Amino acid sequence: MCGIAAIFPSQPGGRIRPELARSIELVRHRGPDGSGVVVGDARGRLDEGDDDRAGWGLAHARLAIVGLGDQGRQPMSDPGERRWISFNGEIYNHVELRRELESEGATFRTDTDTEVVLAAWSAWGERAVDRFRGMFAFVVVDLDRGTAHAVRDRLGIKPLYLRSGPRGLAFASEIKQFTAGDDFRPRADLQLVHDFLFDALVGHEPGRCMFEDVREVRPGHMIRFDLAAPADTVAEDRYWSMDGIEQDASMGWEDAVDEARRRLIRSIELRMRADVPVGSCLSGGLDSSSIVCVATGELGHDINTFSSCYADRRFDEQEYIDLVNEATGSTPVKVFPSEDDALALFDRIVWHQDEPMVGMSLLSQWAVMKAARDHGVPVMLD
Repeated sequence: MCGIAAIFPSQPGGRIRPELARSIELVRHRGPDGSGVVVGDARGRLDEGDDDRAGWGLAHARLAIVGLGDQGRQPMSDPGERRWISFNGEIYNHVELRRELESEGATFRTDTDTEVVLAAWSAWGERAVDRFRGMFAFVVVDLDRGTAHAVRDRLGIKPLYLRSGPRGLAFASEIKQFTAGDDFRPRADLQLVHDFLFDALVGHEPGRCMFEDVREVRPGHMIRFDLAAPADTVAEDRYWSMDGIEQDASMGWEDAVDEARRRLIRSIELRMRADVPVGSCLSGGLDSSSIVCVATGELGHDINTFSSCYADRRFDEQEYIDLVNEATGSTPVKVFPSEDDALALFDRIVWHQDEPMVGMSLLSQWAVMKAARDHGVPVMLD
């Protein structure tokens, strides 16, 4: 869960570096393992003394998952510093893509999936996203092509927000990052506030959020623009939709079951790729129980499971949680969120969410994820 930020000013200027530093500091909770800021112009990266020429800037707060240590520092460039990226997420098929790119002549300096994204972008341009299997949000500056792109994964798992105005474009992982700019005055989108208060609706207007002048990069979309005139050339394209999924109406029931099983196992196998411990949420329901059973039984991993439990048996599923843990030999970690916890954590949860929430189920998720971090497990299947 890294944090990213990017600024593309309408006019070059020295404000970019300090604004990016403030922006990324607001999301250090997303990336406690390192941070960085890079600014540049059409010719390349700039030193701090040349910031008055800056025409673009990227910033990053890193959660290290693949390729630990300094090799994963971001923003990252290709060897010639002609392409720069700030990347949040994981490309699960980075091993296979690396092999394909190496067969075409690419060389690599790190073990990271971020470098694979850069090499893929160099080789295939924006069509590289068609080959990525994963969850991601990233901004890439391509000096050779004179373009920049902001890309969000197919289902919008990773957040990415955009703000545009007279001073140019800004991108961020969380809305609060825009307060790093001295020209941002948060104002509510009154229509969306109305919809929330009267109908408990959130996220029902594609691309809109609770704040005026801020919008989401929609799932399965990319924003592209010319570095020479970003404010005038922004275009948003949809690179993926459900309409493109092939269907085989002739497949029988047994074949469909086998195919679903094969794909589930492969999906979990790819998501176990990490250089840090991987655990799993476990509610006792069908979905999370299937994930734990595949990870341990089919793939042979020993994992910790994390579960939210309740003293009130009407809302408690420990009976099923215990069955799965016992059957798979997993190590259980249980948390018991309380009403007092909800009151004590409410302001903090709201600050992290940025937008209203329709219930306190987030408290259970908060408690589970905190327990995972406390046990040294930074990656969770869910």
